[in-house]
Amino acid sequence: MAPEADRPRAVYFQGWYSGSKPMARTYLLTALGALASACVALAAGPYPARIGPAHRHLVYQNGAPILVQGDAPWSLISGLTREEVELYLESRRRQGFNSLMVNLIEHKFRGPVNRYREGPFTTPGDFSTPNEKYFEHADWVIRKAAEKGMQVFLAPIYLGYIGTDEGWIEEALANGPEKCLSWGRYLGKRYRDFDNLIWLMGGDRDPDKAREDVDAVARGIKEFDNRHLFSAHCHPENSAVDQYKNDGWLDLNTTYTYGIVHRMLLTDYDRAPVMPFVLISVIMLISPKFYGDVSGHPLLVPAIVCGLVMLVIGNFIMYRMVNFKV
Repeated sequence: MAPEADRPRAVYFQGWYSGSKPMARTYLLTALGALASACVALAAGPYPARIGPAHRHLVYQNGAPILVQGDAPWSLISGLTREEVELYLESRRRQGFNSLMVNLIEHKFRGPVNRYREGPFTTPGDFSTPNEKYFEHADWVIRKAAEKGMQVFLAPIYLGYIGTDEGWIEEALANGPEKCLSWGRYLGKRYRDFDNLIWLMGGDRDPDKAREDVDAVARGIKEFDNRHLFSAHCHPENSAVDQYKNDGWLDLNTTYTYGIVHRMLLTDYDRAPVMPFVLISVIMLISPKFYGDVSGHPLLVPAIVCGLVMLVIGNFIMYRMVNFKV
């Protein structure tokens, strides 16, 4: 999340792009076929999601393609009470959402202490001291999302936009690779049996000097959790493969741009080896009124023509869970 002064006052459009070469008719027919198949699969296929055989789509465990419609309530775990979480999730379920992008630990917005006055660590900022009471609540939120049919793109170490104190990059550096590895092991043990997860490393910035620490968290998770996919959320104009392709854990690429969207999408489509990718964020001047009916979204039709099979929407109010309403 960029500093407010530097960000356009806009809502982000975020989504999944898995198009073919730039032929509009082929895009449309392929995308509509995937959408139709996915609608049938929604009720049938369980999580965790996996990569399809063509390496272009996410699929359910039964192999059917997933049509993802998601929201970005980054501060859901730390920012709401259980009663509010229940209201939020039920509202989104009724509106057809099936995926959420969430910080496991929130550094600034509605955090790091949750609504029950529990922080993620018994010693603030020390990754080797996880607070069981905090994570019991996090477990409850993730399980409740599963009950509503939603998967969670879970960020275990949100780094934060450059020039802000929004993320955990300074704590990651202070803890170092050994404690980051231990933190990852803790998460891998705790969440390996949760079906509805995709791990989302980083967060609004490239790893830079914290690369070894981010990689250590990912390695620690993977020591105990080989069921869930890994993706990454980088700085704008960077795709996950630009930053993490040689780090040994990336399964799902991401595209993040404030520029001309289709150019970056085609770049990521043409990468070798092939990897499915999420259009994680672009600027879009729309209002929250589109919640519950994305058919009116100004970019939806061209996105479908470009092969859209994932749509995640959000805004600053929803990211931070302030003045909560459903």
